[in-house]
Amino acid sequence: MNNRLTVLVGFLLSSSLCWAAPSFTSIDQASFDKISKEFSANFMHHSVQGAAPLGNIFGFELGILAGQTATPDTKDIVASSGGSDLDKIYHGGILAAVSVPLGISGELVYFPKTTASGVSLESTSLAAKLSLNTELLKMIPFNLALRAFYTDSKLSFDQQVGAVSSTVTDTDKVTGFQLLLSPAMPVIEPYAGLGIVSAKNTLSTTGGSIFSSGLTTGSSFDGSYNSTQLLAGITARLVFVSLGLEYSNAFGASSYTAKLAASF
Repeated sequence: MNNRLTVLVGFLLSSSLCWAAPSFTSIDQASFDKISKEFSANFMHHSVQGAAPLGNIFGFELGILAGQTATPDTKDIVASSGGSDLDKIYHGGILAAVSVPLGISGELVYFPKTTASGVSLESTSLAAKLSLNTELLKMIPFNLALRAFYTDSKLSFDQQVGAVSSTVTDTDKVTGFQLLLSPAMPVIEPYAGLGIVSAKNTLSTTGGSIFSSGLTTGSSFDGSYNSTQLLAGITARLVFVSLGLEYSNAFGASSYTAKLAASF
């Protein structure tokens, strides 16, 4: 990794946590569902990769991703709990992607544990993609791919619950399957996708309880959710540089992600 990429990664890791720590109190079932869906939409797999492989035989990308998700429901919950404004949350990480023969590609988005402004975040996201038109469906005049992914993230922040100092942790695991489509064009690849995604979200606390007594008297609560996903994006693979933008909607929340990578 060269010095420029190191500087960009360092900037990403710090700036991705530059929002005020949320505050949760008296979380009921409806509030928990809203938080879980918006957090799952944000921390799921966002790699800004289209349907085409990275090269005719081999290809590789190494770079960074940064994005955000609108969280109007979480904003209202935080405001009613007396916390700071939280109309969006952020995601990002170090991207590594590789394509090998037979149209097979692997993707990794990694955000090492980082703490800033009282908020701690870590995330790992893995995906495998098969570009069907490379070998199985050579006759089709466009790119068509199947992708499966798994994401595991953890967000923690400190909060006063009454007079008790507590740590609130949100742990989110998302899996999904996507169908990706793009025209067979050189350099520029606009793409679209349709997916089915599933999430399991767990909210827990040390110290005082943040939950409504009608939800649980314990220190943690979890729920599972299913959703369709719509995504659209565009990538540009220039000489040794790859740029991209992607829009995704899942669990009723919209996310935007940008990519800057070195490509080989």
